[in-house]
Amino acid sequence: MLRGTVIGNGNIFFPGAVIGAIPQDMKFKGEDSLVVIGDNNKIRENVTIHRGTASKGVTKVGNNNLIMENAHIAHDCEFGSGIIMGNSTKLAGEVIVDDNAINITIVEGLLAPMQIQIDSALSGEDAIEKVKANDYDIVLMDHMMPVMDGIDTTRAIRDGIPGKEDLVIIALSANALEEARKLFEESGMNDFIAKPIEIKNLVTV
Repeated sequence: MLRGTVIGNGNIFFPGAVIGAIPQDMKFKGEDSLVVIGDNNKIRENVTIHRGTASKGVTKVGNNNLIMENAHIAHDCEFGSGIIMGNSTKLAGEVIVDDNAINITIVEGLLAPMQIQIDSALSGEDAIEKVKANDYDIVLMDHMMPVMDGIDTTRAIRDGIPGKEDLVIIALSANALEEARKLFEESGMNDFIAKPIEIKNLVTV
């Protein structure tokens, strides 16, 4: 860990990882800048994550990610939550990795062979409006969403939309801790699937 690194809780760093090195950017003139890493990430061997430059000043990594060996996250990237970054994958400067869009694509791909009619939402507010307007059999609810997370969204559906009390809502989350499971249940979710998502879990839930 080098100067300018802010680390959350529960992260695991493997040998050879370098966090907070100065960016490989000709615009960088030694300004104070940061790498900010959230909670419960696994950062494997020889991963490099560089500080921001003057354009933004910060490189951000969210929560519950697995960043595999020899991966690189360059200056000013915004890397979401619940993402698996494969071995030797490289992100150039100022790339945004949207975890919600990636997760939607993964789930749609897993469900495609079942010939299920699929709808999707990129935020809690969007999900609420779609549940109001449509009669779904099941909702797969991502825990981590912008503005309103899956727990608050589920509560809003259960408490604020008449006739949706029995709608099946399944939590999708990289947080498999018992405390998280209790929060899902208390919010009105029916069950839980851990990320990374496996087809057998989708079928049997």
